[in-house]
Amino acid sequence: MAVKGYFLYRDGLKMNTTVKSYRSKTGQLWYFIDEQTVQAGNNYVYYVKAEDTSGNLSTNSNQVTLAVPQNLQIANLQIINVTSTSAIISWSSNVKSTGSIDAGKRLIFNIHGPLNQTYTDVNKIYDHKITLTNLNANTTYDFQINGSNAEKTENSVTSVLLNFRTAP
Repeated sequence: MAVKGYFLYRDGLKMNTTVKSYRSKTGQLWYFIDEQTVQAGNNYVYYVKAEDTSGNLSTNSNQVTLAVPQNLQIANLQIINVTSTSAIISWSSNVKSTGSIDAGKRLIFNIHGPLNQTYTDVNKIYDHKITLTNLNANTTYDFQINGSNAEKTENSVTSVLLNFRTAP
């Protein structure tokens, strides 16, 4: 019997999918578009069944497990050990990530200057601690924390603009 169509199953349930085909030099390749939402941090098991022209379904194909990475989140932000020339900023993330801080002097009153100093932690870790150095005494600095997850899945996050003041 000839194959009439293919069906994608996720975690044992038949899905509403779009089937696309592409012919390569080595044969015809098929792919399916999962039109249902997946949740960050979850694993999903997929397999395919073929249907013949009489409506009979094949046995399950080999299963493929897809792990959806967690969304990166910054938490437990602390500004510690502020001196006249340095400050330590620490935070944690829910997944291993690299981190950086963009900092800059505040101009006058509440006018923010450019964040033209960058401090980077390239280690792929959960708990981050970066020391900002060569700061001016009795000066307000604005800063943002940037994080990128270790899996390199285009999952990055930037904190809101924060500030601290160095000691006199």
